[in-house]
Amino acid sequence: MSNASFFQAPDTSAIIEQTGGRLLVVGARNTNSSDSSKVHLIRYEPTGEIDSTFRAPLVASDSGSISRMAALQDGTILLGGTFTQFNGDPTNRYLTRIYGDPIAPTAPIIAHHPSDLSLLSGTNLTLSSIAAGTPPIQYQWLKQSLPITPGVRVSGDTNFVLSVSNLTRADSGLYRLMASNSIGMALSDPASVVVRSPQRILTPESLPDGSLRLRFADKDGSLAGVDDLTHFRVESSTNLIDWVSVTNTLSIGSTFLEIIDTNTVSRSASFYRVIEQ
Repeated sequence: MSNASFFQAPDTSAIIEQTGGRLLVVGARNTNSSDSSKVHLIRYEPTGEIDSTFRAPLVASDSGSISRMAALQDGTILLGGTFTQFNGDPTNRYLTRIYGDPIAPTAPIIAHHPSDLSLLSGTNLTLSSIAAGTPPIQYQWLKQSLPITPGVRVSGDTNFVLSVSNLTRADSGLYRLMASNSIGMALSDPASVVVRSPQRILTPESLPDGSLRLRFADKDGSLAGVDDLTHFRVESSTNLIDWVSVTNTLSIGSTFLEIIDTNTVSRSASFYRVIEQ
């Protein structure tokens, strides 16, 4: 220490050397301060000069004493001693934590992204994502870029874990987590959630030209949309062993999907199955 006039050795109870050769000293009295009734926690530069950017609180001499100090990797400092309050605030078990360095606030960065999921209707969805950055960080889950609102089936819409119970096909979509603080915001990668529902085949209808109209719908009563058409494949068989795809185009009815099989004219019987991909 090149300038010993900045602290008095008899008052010193703990010293920690930080990165770059700087010293944290507990019990040192700043000779530049006119307030000698308070014990200072001071940081010194390698030159011996007081680091004027370090703003640690002061401890009144009648509130006890500091006897231990530890620097943590996150830049904070633990102080221990006989005090029951620190800078006027009550402490827990003679221990308090302060910031050891002026840490520049940072915008959120997504540290964990949600995963794609494929689930059955009636089951539950859990998505998780989390951000790092200067607290406090606010969270908001989005579906199709719109904020999700809480409800009977939905919880955690403003938390880093989202839960949706008793899924229906309408819960399919792209989910993202938005994290924000006073500095900025970040969006997670989108997670694709696909909810599939067992199908029920309605009574087939024979058409005048000999073809067959086949209708089917979600067993739970959910309605399929245009985006769902490409997810279904209808297959037919004459022996329940060999199956071929019905190549005609699927269309949407009022509460069902339908397809017309024109190959039934030459068959005595046909069996059908619906596969959701």
